[in-house]
Amino acid sequence: MSQTTQQLDDRRAEGSSRHVGDGRTPVQVRRRAAVRRRVTVWGLGVLIPVVIVAVWQLLSQLVGAYLLPEPLDVARKIVDDASSGAFWGDVWVTLVEVLLGFVLASLAGAAAAVFVASVPLLERLLMPYIVGFQTLPKIALAPLITIWVGYGINSKVVITALVAVFPVFVNVLTGFRSIDRDALLLMRSLRASRTQTFLKLKLPAILPYLVAGLNIAIVFAIIGAIVGEFIGSSNGLGSVILTRQASIDVAGVFSVLFYLSLIGLALSYLLEGVTRPFLAWSENRDS
Repeated sequence: MSQTTQQLDDRRAEGSSRHVGDGRTPVQVRRRAAVRRRVTVWGLGVLIPVVIVAVWQLLSQLVGAYLLPEPLDVARKIVDDASSGAFWGDVWVTLVEVLLGFVLASLAGAAAAVFVASVPLLERLLMPYIVGFQTLPKIALAPLITIWVGYGINSKVVITALVAVFPVFVNVLTGFRSIDRDALLLMRSLRASRTQTFLKLKLPAILPYLVAGLNIAIVFAIIGAIVGEFIGSSNGLGSVILTRQASIDVAGVFSVLFYLSLIGLALSYLLEGVTRPFLAWSENRDS
């Protein structure tokens, strides 16, 4: 056995020290290829924004700055908004609506999925109605919700939750469907309680699906908050967009879109950082 192991080690050493045509070893070739890939990715990361800005500048010259402002004008507006206390107040209002609606959608969607998955008959009965409700455009429901709940922040939170709840619900329900039936039978044969079955089998299985649903819901929550502010609000980034639209401040609208993108990216990265330990725990339990 020791002789065989020594032969394998000798072959690996011989392979790693063997030179290719230009005198480099395979290890050196792989390292240089990895460096080239990193340089290529970095170069593309720099090149793509440059190309976008160049095309944007060209289109602005073709169609007119009143329709498509120049990138420099948008950059100036972004800087102006960054120094405006009133603008950051609107950012805060929208951010609160997004976070509250997202939390409400996450809790309601996950709880509804757990309840429906525990009673298979409910899934067969309710899914057509749930899907039918989801197909309704939320912007059409927003005026009714505003009338029922009021023009304050509550209606914006409800609209945001309605827009964001479906991805959480569907993904968690899909996670329950993916649970291995043989594993369930094994837990029953071992006389595990419902709590033990949920914690040791179901929860690790549905966590990746829950995280995927949350990642989609956080994006939908931003859309829901802006839709709610479009319907009726004097505060928030949605109202800023409408105000700037009325004054034909196209550069100002682009500035708001820029900050909305920043909010979406920040919340997505924050959610990824929060959920990463839970995903690692789920993977360790599965293994």
